[in-house]
Amino acid sequence: MGLFKISPVQVLNKGNQQDSAEEKDAVSTIIGNYGRWQLMMTLILPLFALPSTFHIYLPTFTTKLTDFWCRRPANLSSLPVESWINYSQPIDACSVREVPQGITVESIMNNTAPMLESLKKCLEWEYDRSEVGDTIITEWSLVCDNASFTTLSEVAFLVSVGIGGVTGGWFSDKFGRKRTLMGMIAFQSILGVLCIFVKTFTQYILVRLALGLVSVSIVYAAFVLSVELVGGRWVTIAGSFNFFPLPTAYIIVSLVSIALPDWRDIQLALAIPGPCLLLLWFVIPESPRWLLSTGRIEEAKTILEKAAKINNRTVDDVDKIIKLYSTDHKKEEPSVLMLFKGYLLKRTFCLFIAWFSMNLAYYGLVLNIGKFNLENLHMTSIILAVVEIPAITALNAHLPMSALAVLSIAGGGIILLLPDTKSAKDESSKETTNTACGGTFKTTENTS
Repeated sequence: MGLFKISPVQVLNKGNQQDSAEEKDAVSTIIGNYGRWQLMMTLILPLFALPSTFHIYLPTFTTKLTDFWCRRPANLSSLPVESWINYSQPIDACSVREVPQGITVESIMNNTAPMLESLKKCLEWEYDRSEVGDTIITEWSLVCDNASFTTLSEVAFLVSVGIGGVTGGWFSDKFGRKRTLMGMIAFQSILGVLCIFVKTFTQYILVRLALGLVSVSIVYAAFVLSVELVGGRWVTIAGSFNFFPLPTAYIIVSLVSIALPDWRDIQLALAIPGPCLLLLWFVIPESPRWLLSTGRIEEAKTILEKAAKINNRTVDDVDKIIKLYSTDHKKEEPSVLMLFKGYLLKRTFCLFIAWFSMNLAYYGLVLNIGKFNLENLHMTSIILAVVEIPAITALNAHLPMSALAVLSIAGGGIILLLPDTKSAKDESSKETTNTACGGTFKTTENTS
């Protein structure tokens, strides 16, 4: 049912037609389109997106590939890294030159050490931990022949997110927004802590698969609940508030990564907020619209009366309004197949193309900044998050799509015109950062 409640575009474009339709809506008639009660929920519900975004963005730092080289023998551990690489690894870090018996650090340093032409496959590596510390790459040696496993972990997580988007919606419709939200938060908290104790890469993949399934269910349930509690133009505003935790979470993950160099410590720190949200069980309500649609009239009535009291609205005929709503809205049970019939087919196709393109561009930038040639990953990550905030804020200005498109192009142009304050050797890093920032701003503005 929630899928058919979210219609920000309709809210902006239908004007009086929508107002007349809202008069027949029991929830809006009893508690109003927006009030103090809805404001409280609008500020609380986006908090549930924070832990989910933590887990989505975490691989930016925990799977960051840094410089690595074949491990030095014990007798050459004091040899400077650069000298060791120049002597032993003429091709790359995946193969190493055979080291003659009795070779010393001094002989390599003064260029008197013999160099054998034979190479062997490297089996152990050392890593540059100056930027992100210990990662899953350093723990399970996901380099050279095993380098593809890093991508596998990310793909597995995103595939499970796609599956969770479907199954989570079914759970939300079947068991309610609140139960789904709280149940998934509980599972996510358990999985977040469990991820700390994994011993193998296979175990890590399995936990990440489960995290993807529950994380997206939390985001969708919170989003649907937030827009089902309001009416009119406030649907767009309440919905857009759910996007603000994204840049906030990016900044938090970046700062935690600076403070905690080990990926398990980062995982633990970011898993802590999840269980705290379970306390909100006593604060957030079930969606009264969902309760009405499932025939749970008394529960919906209790919530609506409480909300109306907080909003200072006096409604004497609550039972009559609810009865009118329930009798006038007995329609065919909605299903996914409705999206592929009649006039909805064209809209479904267009929205699929638009959302696929925007999400591909957005997450392609956000989740891969660790693979860019950046001077400072943490600072760039924070900057990328900051530029998203005005893009999300622009949504609440109710600007037409043409204005948003002009602003996107203008923003990208301004970034390209920024003066160069770095040296020539940093030019590539600057251009990459500017491109990433501009792309993130524009895709955020359009995707949202």
